[in-house]
Amino acid sequence: MPPLPPRDIPRTRTVEIVCHQGANEYAPPNTYAAAQICVDWGMDYVEIDVNTSKDGVLYV
Repeated sequence: MPPLPPRDIPRTRTVEIVCHQGANEYAPPNTYAAAQICVDWGMDYVEIDVNTSKDGVLYV
């Protein structure tokens, strides 16, 4: 049986929940799809990796 999605966690908590690399077990990590799942679940934060190309351009 898969784990319960975070949206099923009661909201009577004192900690903040962060999705690391988005919901990377449900969508490819560090993608819009993975981040959107976290938003849909009501997570407090979404953390994704930002990289820099050789010419100094930031990308996800």
